[in-house]
Amino acid sequence: MMHESALIQPADTMMMKIYCRLLKLPTLPRIRHFLWKSISNVLSTREALRSAIVGEDDSCPICNLHPEFATHFIMNCTFSREVWFATLGWSSGTTGSLSEWIGSWFDSMQNGTIKESEIVNRAIIAWIIWITRCNKVFQQTNPTPEVIIHQCGIGLILRNFAGTQQSARCIYLNQVRSVEQAECMGRWKVMQWAKDLQIDRVFFEIDAKVIAHAINNDNSAIDWRLHHTVQEIKNLFSVYRN
Repeated sequence: MMHESALIQPADTMMMKIYCRLLKLPTLPRIRHFLWKSISNVLSTREALRSAIVGEDDSCPICNLHPEFATHFIMNCTFSREVWFATLGWSSGTTGSLSEWIGSWFDSMQNGTIKESEIVNRAIIAWIIWITRCNKVFQQTNPTPEVIIHQCGIGLILRNFAGTQQSARCIYLNQVRSVEQAECMGRWKVMQWAKDLQIDRVFFEIDAKVIAHAINNDNSAIDWRLHHTVQEIKNLFSVYRN
């Protein structure tokens, strides 16, 4: 008779290392638990529960355009992409599953590409996106990306000309009305940061075309309440144009 232990398959070494790092992550236990469920593919999305709840609508509760897989809602839903872009400057270029994506964070930390604090920031944002989804499903709230952006803040990254990250900051915004306002505040903060560091030559990156056009050309297309902030950015920007 084969011994019982021989029937147990050995755990994947890489995943075990990720789990160990996850458990030591300096954040709330509920956020660590959320990451564990994400990596283990056991988040209770509508698609995951479809076989257990007959007749249940499995579409994304926010966009109603795609089945609600965890990967879709946390990473690829237009709602979530807007949050990731406004907080960390990420576009929709991320591929793979949610489990693979989160696992890559810990691989990057192991390789020294990112710091533990960056993983914490990403985890908090992903968790808030999930909590917002749950509030929508169970409490019938009407969430907007602006609400999450207000909770998460905006990430600022300083890289050298080789593309290597030199420093990073996260700023928290109060009373943000729109993504455009958040982008403007982020641009103003990063220019103040560059000024404080006395950096003479700076290349500013921004993917928000409306804000970039307002700063470089005409600001008539944006909310009139942002005109003063845009003008202040232009005044700071003139220092680096000369």
